[in-house]
Amino acid sequence: MNSAPARPRPETRATRRRRPPTAAPKAQRQNHNTGVGDVMAWKDAARSPSSHVTATAEWRRLRLTILKRDRYRCQLDEPGCTGEADQVDKIINVADGGDPLDEHNLRAACAQCNARKAQREATKARNAWKRQPEPHPGLRRR
Repeated sequence: MNSAPARPRPETRATRRRRPPTAAPKAQRQNHNTGVGDVMAWKDAARSPSSHVTATAEWRRLRLTILKRDRYRCQLDEPGCTGEADQVDKIINVADGGDPLDEHNLRAACAQCNARKAQREATKARNAWKRQPEPHPGLRRR
């Protein structure tokens, strides 16, 4: 009978856990708590037109100005609104030609309302690319 403790099994290529090749190293990952779930920024992901602005010091100052102007109250008031704004919403999106640094184009929003609005706008943009169904050839009016 052997009283020595069992040695741990050596890690082999088959048992070693690896992360996907597209995942950024842990030090480079950014988690953004949106209140809806964690979103992980990937190393090779394309940046949105808005993110080039929101990463600047000017945006951070303007963001605080907008939150103070709206007294940290959500201006969207969607279903499930918490009322406490911690984000700034662009009324006209940058992708649609809105100016991201114009105070008149910005308003305070809670994470839930901002996520709901972003989802609604993304669905609308996605559906705009879809082809409209054509009527059956036998049912067309001449």
